[in-house]
Amino acid sequence: MVGSSYHPSIQVDNWNPLEVSSGGADFTLFTNSEMVYETIENKYAKGSLALIIDVDEAPARIQFDNFGFQPHVKNIR
Repeated sequence: MVGSSYHPSIQVDNWNPLEVSSGGADFTLFTNSEMVYETIENKYAKGSLALIIDVDEAPARIQFDNFGFQPHVKNIR
């Protein structure tokens, strides 16, 4: 069962595509093609990207399929 703290676009017992878009200090998260979160974090404008999952209730099942990373490349001339 999905708790009330989850975004309504998350589908129970189904694959939920996740996309993280970042450029500099701007971060936007999408699931099922819907924006679910955006923020500006200046202290994270440079550095590595990581995915952390925090589960408040057990049991939980988390699966990944076709995970990919495509860096944002600035066009420098």
